[in-house]
Amino acid sequence: TATIDLTGLSSDIDLRLLSSSGSRLDSSSSHSSYSGGSSSESVSYNLTSGETYYVKVDPYDNNTSDYNLSINTVAAVNDIVNGTTISGGDAGNSRTGATAVSLDSNGDASITGYAGENDFYTFVAQHPGTATIDLTGLSSDIDLRLLSSSGSRLDSSSSHSSYSGGSS
Repeated sequence: TATIDLTGLSSDIDLRLLSSSGSRLDSSSSHSSYSGGSSSESVSYNLTSGETYYVKVDPYDNNTSDYNLSINTVAAVNDIVNGTTISGGDAGNSRTGATAVSLDSNGDASITGYAGENDFYTFVAQHPGTATIDLTGLSSDIDLRLLSSSGSRLDSSSSHSSYSGGSS
């Protein structure tokens, strides 16, 4: 993901992210938080490795301004199950392509991942009883769902009275 910020503006200057062919991928003026004027501008976009991108600093109505431009990229983090990086670095993005998780003798597993798309994992219950699945360390609003083998939703983090949304 790339986050591109345009700050230090004294007039209305827009920020655009373009593909290698010049088509607009994102624009600061297309976001609901856009306020125009001399406010800072920002775009965020999920990048494709090996692709070329262009950033366009685009004065509105022939405005002029000094500016500061920052481009920050975050490499996709590999998903890791029980200390082993998943082949290809990412968990399956569908129920049928779910990544198998082996539970230890206590019925536990540890997964570290990056949720850029849906991540699906599958496990086989070793004993009858209650499964507790915790999703922690979030930097944005990510939901957790428990599905049956047929894909029916058994439970969801957003269906509990303690659900607060956000990154908690």
